[in-house]
Amino acid sequence: KDPVLYLRDPDGLPRELRREMLDGLGALNQQALERSGDPEISTRIRQYEMAYRMQASVAELTDLRDEKDEVFELYGPDSRRPGSYAANCILARRLIERGVRFVQLFHPDWDHHSRLTSWCTARCRDTDQPSAALIKDLKRRGLLEDTLVVWGGEFGRGVAGQGKWDSPEAGRDHHPRCFTMWMAGGGSKAGTSYGETDDFSYNVAKDPVHVHDLHATILHLMGIDHERFTYRHQGLDFRLTGVEPAKVVKGIVAEARASARGHVGKVTRGHGESDNHFGWQVAAPGDGWRACLLSPQFCPLFRPPHCSGLTAIRHHRIRHHFPPFEQVRLTGVQGRVTNTTP
Repeated sequence: KDPVLYLRDPDGLPRELRREMLDGLGALNQQALERSGDPEISTRIRQYEMAYRMQASVAELTDLRDEKDEVFELYGPDSRRPGSYAANCILARRLIERGVRFVQLFHPDWDHHSRLTSWCTARCRDTDQPSAALIKDLKRRGLLEDTLVVWGGEFGRGVAGQGKWDSPEAGRDHHPRCFTMWMAGGGSKAGTSYGETDDFSYNVAKDPVHVHDLHATILHLMGIDHERFTYRHQGLDFRLTGVEPAKVVKGIVAEARASARGHVGKVTRGHGESDNHFGWQVAAPGDGWRACLLSPQFCPLFRPPHCSGLTAIRHHRIRHHFPPFEQVRLTGVQGRVTNTTP
């Protein structure tokens, strides 16, 4: 199976012929660009070249045969199965080693409105050891200090059951009022638990973190000043943190990063390379920092405020594998980032 669909050249098409074809196509596109000045054409040229480079590099990247047995033991028994979350965690480390600036992993099966006792246990088994192994692996290779790892999800789950509570079919419904996320590395303050809920894990009781504050903090850790980081849309300069005031949560930032002033950044939204159908690409001064998002369902950076977070049981089931001083745990996210651990 191809690790990236439709990336491989068809049989009978040698690399040399593909290169000649792209050179000719690039020359024609360059002429069109000089005539019209349309930036979409420049984007198209770069995308063709990126695809060509990917054809040469992806096969080596996704071939795990050069990994030692010790690595597979670290990531768990599922790590030898292509396409598993554990195998993808190894791929994430390999991408980061090769200088990829943004990596996202996600497990699609977390929406447990039913069969919570069996399904959630199985999903925690899928993700617990590999996620912990990724952090350990990054740290021992000297990559964690400049890689920000963020674990987040769609939103929290309510503490009350959904369906018949004493049935194996029972589940838990959505709960956006409070939920837990965690970060590791990348200038985050290790060994920190920030925020609290009430005794019923229903509302935030202490140190709430709005989702815009979370985004401002992540941007700060990546060296970007969220107040000066804008993108042009419909004639206006928009901030990714919205029009309402947002702040960096200094309590979860290591001292060396808490006082640093971020870079100015700008993004251009549009079809093609600048949008790429995945999210905003940051065009800002880079200093080698990277981000790795571990997301049970959706990336919290690019979802509406009511759709980010992680349920308490996921965090509770996952945390025992993690070195206790590598994480900062956010337990106060509303709409928001919050702790749902009772």
